[in-house]
Amino acid sequence: MNTVEVEEAAKILEALIEDVLRGEEIVLTQDGVPLVKLVPYERPTEGPGR
Repeated sequence: MNTVEVEEAAKILEALIEDVLRGEEIVLTQDGVPLVKLVPYERPTEGPGR
């Protein structure tokens, strides 16, 4: 799992998205404190009532 400071992530967002789509886990931090994890979007499966 890679960690990236939010300020740096803003500069390299496109590259981070590519990394996530290749299966890497990336956690965005602020002052070393984890804030969010970037994950690929998963479409809901079709089911009853949809």
